[in-house]
Amino acid sequence: MTRATLLALLLATTPALADQTEREIAAQNALRAAAAQATSLPDSDALLAACPADIYASRRNLLRDMFQSDAPHSHSYCHDHAAACAEACKTDLDGKACLALAHALEMAGLPDLELPARRYHALACALGQASGCTNRGGGMRNVPAVGDPWWPEPATVQQETAKSDCLYRSFQAACTAGDSWGCAMLGQAQALGEGTAPDAVAARQHYLEACNLAKDKGFAACVFAREALDSLPPSP
Repeated sequence: MTRATLLALLLATTPALADQTEREIAAQNALRAAAAQATSLPDSDALLAACPADIYASRRNLLRDMFQSDAPHSHSYCHDHAAACAEACKTDLDGKACLALAHALEMAGLPDLELPARRYHALACALGQASGCTNRGGGMRNVPAVGDPWWPEPATVQQETAKSDCLYRSFQAACTAGDSWGCAMLGQAQALGEGTAPDAVAARQHYLEACNLAKDKGFAACVFAREALDSLPPSP
């Protein structure tokens, strides 16, 4: 490639890269605006402090669900339309919108969006989205976040025990409701003895169930479950 050709290529691609950067900045600003609304979600503090198992579907209204918008609420949609998803979650109490927006906030990889994402997950859980319960539990288990009441500093033995019990019950509820990741996390809790006595047989059962519920064998929960199966002792 000649120098002139390289220069022409750079000149051609620079505007496109600039447009892409501007779009991403605009999307991040919209996500931050949606995150700022998280504290004004219905009973946000109470739901954040509650065990997901104890609030699952507690705010669900089947009649309301029937008449909600059929907007394509997905992670990518809410990344690009954060304001619309925030409105659907907060005003219409659309659990799918809450869940998708929570995913978009998490996937943005910005530390200041972590706690708002947990608030949206908690409301999604209360509105009957089992994945919201699983994801709220995942944050409680794996990722410290300033302001999350389930991550006191320092935590007492009693608090850690209460959290383990809560997580086990939450993953169990999500799995029973048909959430693939809920079953994968339940299997892990049973394999490790978190919140329950170690039980390799039950763990194997729920790892297999995670794959049965997965959209396809390449779905992350199934991949996780298959790898975890390999670490279990052989069946008797």
